[in-house]
Amino acid sequence: MTDTLPPHGPIACRACGTDPASRVHTTSDRKFRVVNDPGAWGSSRPEILVLGISKGFTQADAYEKGDFDAVPFKGCRSRLRQSLAAIGVMDSNADIDAAMSRTEQRYAWGSLVRCSLSGWNAKKRAFGAGTPEVLSAFDHPEAGHFVDGCMRRFLGELPNTTRIVVLLGNADAYVESFADRLRRLHPQTYRRLNPVAHSTGASGSGLTLWVHAAHPSPGNGHFTAFIDGAADTKQGAKREWARAAVARWSGGSRPAE
Repeated sequence: MTDTLPPHGPIACRACGTDPASRVHTTSDRKFRVVNDPGAWGSSRPEILVLGISKGFTQADAYEKGDFDAVPFKGCRSRLRQSLAAIGVMDSNADIDAAMSRTEQRYAWGSLVRCSLSGWNAKKRAFGAGTPEVLSAFDHPEAGHFVDGCMRRFLGELPNTTRIVVLLGNADAYVESFADRLRRLHPQTYRRLNPVAHSTGASGSGLTLWVHAAHPSPGNGHFTAFIDGAADTKQGAKREWARAAVARWSGGSRPAE
């Protein structure tokens, strides 16, 4: 276990080899690009760590303009609170802006890829930071290095205070790709709990729940179905699986498989 996560603020990291001058690395086939702008928000010893996939262009633009505290989930914080409340890790009336501040103690915020990752959209002839463009990087031999590097550095060891990691994004492809990487990262203790939840670590303070919830991006067309859908629908079932895992974890027992 590590004592802390990175403290609230920009993170000094060049592990993926981005050019110090340009801060940008583009894959050799020019399909993916990463901008060196990693950051951390909230507590360095959280109970709950919430991770997007990577910063979107709205968030990356706020970072470039120096408005650091406005970066995480800018433009979709209300929807984020809904997603977290739906699975039982945040009150529906919580002050989510305050929870992302330097003084926050319970929550930490970031992304699986701490830098800004984008993928080439051939139809638009431009790089895009939407889930379809970014998720395809996971299976790319060069861009996948960014994902693996971030997971090793920031998720290989967690503080013993961190009981739950929420992964924003519950598309089947993302859940399965993440499961494969988490299993490789924690080969001795990884356990699949249900279709949207995993655990790692030994019993006691080292045990961590990893659970997927709907991504709050305005472009997520499945968001409303996750929040309000019936339990026998695909997104409704994913919400109920996530909620059950969190409830059992919070109650002090491992979620059932």
